[in-house]
Amino acid sequence: MTTSYPTSESVTPVTWVAIDIAKDAHVIVVESPGGQRRLRVANTLEDIEQLIAFLRTQPAPVRIAFEPTGMYHRPLAYRLVTAGFDVVLVCARHREVCHLMSNNSHHLSLLPFRDTRNG
Repeated sequence: MTTSYPTSESVTPVTWVAIDIAKDAHVIVVESPGGQRRLRVANTLEDIEQLIAFLRTQPAPVRIAFEPTGMYHRPLAYRLVTAGFDVVLVCARHREVCHLMSNNSHHLSLLPFRDTRNG
């Protein structure tokens, strides 16, 4: 039996995951009804698979957010998306633009990833 992770923006996540992307290892904070947990995950396929296994034990839906950093986020993002998780890329530059356009600067801008380079 597989668990389906809703990606609809109308569903409020039960588990939030924030990831600080780095070259060698990512620092991860997982917050769910059971509390908060901090993890350090090497940027290797083995550690990423262990992270996915752990995230599947968390209450669904799970929303994962991080800022793309160089190319270091790509293996992790690919595996999380193909594993069925709701992944959101947070762009710091976009947040700055939103701040200039709106007085509602207390809102964090989270945008679903959309690759627009090829049309």
